[in-house]
Amino acid sequence: MSLIQEMRVQPKLFTATLIALSLFITSHSRAKPVTFAFEARTTFSLQPYFPFPVGQRASGTYTFDSDTPPTVHPRSDISGHYADAVIDFNVTIEGYGTGHGSNGTIGVGKRFFTGDLDFVTDSYSVNSVNATGIAIPGTILGTTRLSGARIWLDDIDQSSIHSVELPLTPPSLTPFLDNQLSSGVDRADLVLVFSGGRGAIFQLESLTLVPEPSAGGIAILLFFLFTGNWRATRRAQPGATPHAQRDV
Repeated sequence: MSLIQEMRVQPKLFTATLIALSLFITSHSRAKPVTFAFEARTTFSLQPYFPFPVGQRASGTYTFDSDTPPTVHPRSDISGHYADAVIDFNVTIEGYGTGHGSNGTIGVGKRFFTGDLDFVTDSYSVNSVNATGIAIPGTILGTTRLSGARIWLDDIDQSSIHSVELPLTPPSLTPFLDNQLSSGVDRADLVLVFSGGRGAIFQLESLTLVPEPSAGGIAILLFFLFTGNWRATRRAQPGATPHAQRDV
């Protein structure tokens, strides 16, 4: 009996194969969540508000819906805002635990600063993430708890952001840090906000794309797993001949 004929009489094999193939098809027909990973550390002392020394490390990931539509506003042509694009945010402060959040807004494009000096930067940001789960004891304010998180990138040279579309690959951090000392404006920061509104600033060291499992690869793997199981079952059947086994 051929594989196709066997599938007709083995509903489980047939159903599993259909599921595998549907995974492959749907992977090409709709957008998927995208995940970026980050690593950061403190570059100056945050005491007495936080007990973090210079070099305190933090890391995490955030996942956003790549199909989020932009929010229309007066400067939509030069600055894109994607409200509630972030569906998951995780951050770990080494030695202090892990916090979780969601519902952040991603901004990309130009940022305008006004004051003593007016200037414009290329900017990428993850804002308004509500986060909980980390408590920091022993601060000047007692125990303080994580309440929010933000990623904030600014480039005064305006050489890093070339579109207001939601980026599906993370921007390189280099343009956001090359004038940090001279301009005081360039930044690539992870800002963790704690109770009382006090923020702990960590400088980003990396921002990378986390590869998603390929649905096509999963489909192929499932197909071969089930066909391999089918072949093993055929060989174990009484009366199966070597010739029949080779024909499978």
